[in-house]
Amino acid sequence: MRVGLAFNVKPAATPDHLPEDAFEEYDSEATVAHIENALSRLGHDVRRLPAGRGFVDAVRGAAPDIVFNIAEGEGGRCREAHVRPPSRCSASRSSAPIR
Repeated sequence: MRVGLAFNVKPAATPDHLPEDAFEEYDSEATVAHIENALSRLGHDVRRLPAGRGFVDAVRGAAPDIVFNIAEGEGGRCREAHVRPPSRCSASRSSAPIR
């Protein structure tokens, strides 16, 4: 099965104009790689789908059967309540994301 892995990688440094914890919920590259490797060991063809402006194009290009979503929304108090990848996957006609 082709599995899309939606994620945000925590940047090395937080820009000065943002709060110190602006990217607190984002994951390290190591975490993303561990999840990717675990899914691959289960026999899946894993396609990385970085959250952000290029997400929809990445989903279209990867054409996943399903999306494993660890991505967070961007900015604001309710960013966890508004994780964007599920609606974008639906708009791109991918299977419903799982989390």
